[in-house]
Amino acid sequence: MIALERADTTRHRAEFVVAGGDPQPWRDDFARAARVARQVGLHDVRLHLPGARQTRDDEDGELSAVAPAGNAPPAAVDRAGAARLTAAARQTGATGVAEETEDGPPRHRWLQEGAILAYETTFEHAPSSRDLVAVYTPLMLATFGPQEADLMKLRVSIYEMCANLVEHGRPRRAPAVFTLGLRFLPGRIEGFLQDGCERFNPAEQPGGSVVQRAARRQPRGYGIAMFLQLLDRFEHEYTAAGNRLLFSKGIEA
Repeated sequence: MIALERADTTRHRAEFVVAGGDPQPWRDDFARAARVARQVGLHDVRLHLPGARQTRDDEDGELSAVAPAGNAPPAAVDRAGAARLTAAARQTGATGVAEETEDGPPRHRWLQEGAILAYETTFEHAPSSRDLVAVYTPLMLATFGPQEADLMKLRVSIYEMCANLVEHGRPRRAPAVFTLGLRFLPGRIEGFLQDGCERFNPAEQPGGSVVQRAARRQPRGYGIAMFLQLLDRFEHEYTAAGNRLLFSKGIEA
């Protein structure tokens, strides 16, 4: 099992970390993730191994040599954030924790609970975040499995939900951010999208299905209709914290 540790679109870099499992699947998982990273424009793809500085792939997605790392910690770790995640990991029995080391959104972290891998990534509530969502989402999903039909449907759905939030959400406080959470379970992926905006439930918007909208030649609203149709489950909650969209998608092996 591997996990996405961080992505840097400025440096065109994606970094993954081994979260558990046998050596050979690590190679296969990393090769798959490296291909996806290149598809979204990140050509410097690296894998961190236990007891090693880092491993970098070549043009074919293969692993290169590993250098001993010693006990030196990462230079830019957010100590407070890491401590919070570590405490949460102990409460849930998680065995692996990492957190994004760059300052400011997006803040990305992963958590391993046995064979279950979970992510939380926080983005700035701004149009520019749509491009970041389009990078982070496929990279996270690449650590679940091959980008085939069900994962591609989920990938499109997540992007459309986030784009819809950025366009229609009305933040109530600063800083304006939203958080995407994903949890990888056997045969399905569960997730949430949390904002700090005024109440807005996409499922309550009129217009019908994609086919119905197309028949009426509606110029807008296809994104909402699309993710409502593609997801297996979609629920909306509204609390003092804002809107929380809960969703899931079954993934056939």
